[in-house]
Amino acid sequence: MGIRDWLGGNRGGLSRDIQELMNPLLAWRPVHFVAFPRNEDGYVRHYFLYLDKEGVRNEFVVFHHETAGGLEQQHTAYRKAPGEAYVLLSQRGPWSMAIGHLTDLGRTNPRNTQSAEGHHVLGVSVGSRRREAAPTPPPEPEPKSRHEWQRTPPPDQEPEQPDEPDETAELNLEGFEVGQGIHFRPFGLRATIVDIEKFDSEYGDTHRFVIEFDDWETDMRVPVSRLQDLIALAGVDEKEEDEEPVLERNGFRVDEHVVYPEHGVGKILAIEQQDIAGAKLEVFVIHFKSANMTLRVPTAKVGDIGMRRLEDEL
Repeated sequence: MGIRDWLGGNRGGLSRDIQELMNPLLAWRPVHFVAFPRNEDGYVRHYFLYLDKEGVRNEFVVFHHETAGGLEQQHTAYRKAPGEAYVLLSQRGPWSMAIGHLTDLGRTNPRNTQSAEGHHVLGVSVGSRRREAAPTPPPEPEPKSRHEWQRTPPPDQEPEQPDEPDETAELNLEGFEVGQGIHFRPFGLRATIVDIEKFDSEYGDTHRFVIEFDDWETDMRVPVSRLQDLIALAGVDEKEEDEEPVLERNGFRVDEHVVYPEHGVGKILAIEQQDIAGAKLEVFVIHFKSANMTLRVPTAKVGDIGMRRLEDEL
């Protein structure tokens, strides 16, 4: 079995078209897989490279902890060409099926298709944001002589130094600003743009936002020109704040457990409206604790799939 057959296996259950809408990796061409042993930060890394239907590179890095029961997935980072920086994907976002797909594939430990030595993924990490201390001002120079010290003008006569120009004053921030909050409503995540920093990019970006999440110890660094794309990819909900959430559909309610033929027992976390390929699709968001994955199932397809309620709540 080649790398393409191994990475592109069919999960079954749903029709192929719906599977590809919910998990785009099934329609993309897998190119490389590399497994890296545990690094000094304690993570085992799995690297995946895919080419989408337009031939654009899409790269994923899945971070695992080693446990007595095997590998336990912790984080997944993603970048799409020509992007320079990786971003963390939400476990409950639109990429949830793809994350579960990559996690399952990586646990089978296939043969590497590239050498792990010197690979750029060794420099990709997740962790708490490091706050740098303010630089210590240089000491005042010692006078060379008593006479030279006496010739130094008093402080009230020293010429005023011009203010350093603000490098971000004329920067196009794409409608964003430092201190602005971002609410990813479908995932219950709130974040804040806390800083803008310079960085080198071969694709023309010169600055990036530093974004901190309210409930996470990690942060993200996103090029200024890519934040709009990230928000669109993550599916920020544009519904009005006072719109009531859907709690029941087709006899299934939020917070109850159901049986899904392929994955076993899961819990319905929410009923959401998703914009997939330009069309509105209502889905059940179901989390399977035993497999550590979250699945989105169209509400109109539960009868065809064979999903059913448990007779007694767990």
